[in-house]
Parts: sequence; structure tokens; C-alpha cells
Amino acid sequence: MTTAAPTSTTDAAIAFREEGSSTGADAAQALGMTVLLLAVVVVGLWVARRRGWLQHWLGAAVLARPAGSADLKLVHTLRLSPRTSVHRIQNGSESFLLVESSAQVTLQRVEQHDATT
Repeated sequence: MTTAAPTSTTDAAIAFREEGSSTGADAAQALGMTVLLLAVVVVGLWVARRRGWLQHWLGAAVLARPAGSADLKLVHTLRLSPRTSVHRIQNGSESFLLVESSAQVTLQRVEQHDATT
């Protein structure tokens, strides 16, 4: 009868990969990808605006053009206190009083018969 002698084999240790610090090439690649992604977004928004998609997505009020000078006219401003002012605004034949304070803003239409009395 032969008995097999126990063989003792030790497994080799797991070899770990050693990584050095990041290099300048890694940073340049990250910067290049960021610039490329930003350029794609800008071009996409430009195309969406040219085709009218941006106005459709965001609503007309967001991209509204500023009113012309003939639409609204500031007639007079009166400062009542350091935090309160009254503005008289005219829109064509209509007049409004805008009372502005640190707590609130109030808009009141001035009727024609109120202005003459």
C-alpha cells in the first residue's frame, strides 16, 4: 500500500495592478470631451431656435422680444419714501398708476374721467 504524501502547494498571491497618478493626457482628454459636449449642446440649441422648436418647448413668453418704444411710455415717477415710488405709465390711450414698494406692487388703471377731475 502506498500512501501519497500530502503535497503542499501554495497559490501565488494575487498580483495587484499599480496605477500611478493621473497624467496630463488624462486631463486633456477630460477637457476635450467637456468642450465637445458643450459644443454639441450649443449647436443643438441653435438649431432648435432656428427651427422654432425652442420657442415651442419653452413657451412664447420666455423668448418674447422686447416691446417697442411706442408701446409703453413712462410719463412720470414720484418717490414717496425711500422704499415707495409711484409711476405713471401710458400705453397708447390708456394710463396706469404703478405703486411699487418693498412689500408689494400694485397696478391701477386710470380712467379718463379720473384724470380730468
